[in-house]
Amino acid sequence: DTVNFTVAVPAIVDVATIADLRAGNMDGTVYRLTGEAAITFEQSFRHQKFIQDASAAIMIDDPDGVITSAYIRGDGMTNVTGTLAEFGGLLELVPFEDPGTPTSSGNVITPETVTLAELNSNIEAYESELVYVETVNFVDNAGEMFGTGTNYAIAQDAEAGIFRTSFFGADYIGTEIPEVSNITALLIQFNGTAQIVARDLADFDIIDAINEIDRANFA
Repeated sequence: DTVNFTVAVPAIVDVATIADLRAGNMDGTVYRLTGEAAITFEQSFRHQKFIQDASAAIMIDDPDGVITSAYIRGDGMTNVTGTLAEFGGLLELVPFEDPGTPTSSGNVITPETVTLAELNSNIEAYESELVYVETVNFVDNAGEMFGTGTNYAIAQDAEAGIFRTSFFGADYIGTEIPEVSNITALLIQFNGTAQIVARDLADFDIIDAINEIDRANFA
């Protein structure tokens, strides 16, 4: 006996930048990012990868492990395909197929210096991007130890914000929470609330709070 199968292959819409990708529709359309994007963070949980180019950033959520090629931070990814989805307000790219081996390595993304006020007021513009936030005060928890899956109240001058420990394998989990620090972080959101997430201990540039007060008094 002969059995014939018809396999429907969806049309793929090419986009040149992540900004163009983020402007797409969450209707099952398969997009292909033809430009190269650099990985700013990757973790084994749901095979997630944060990628960024000169225009914007997005998080790849890959629970089925569709991307089988090995990627590490700093690798370049080209021709990644997938559909758009959203979880808790965070836009995600769910991969459609493996894009193949990295197209470059050792890429360095310089984080943009932003304020908590800018992040809070314009989440979509910075979502999933690597940013640098200066003089972050941990309002209620300084001296305690970082736990997993926790929101910590932070402040920058009069602006309040949230630092979240979303990455359970981060090497700062279980270390002491600083009083004041400059922080390199990824900007995520949950239902319209901005949250900054450090990738590892090296993302903290801890400030001597007493010296900062002294310098302010004698400036």
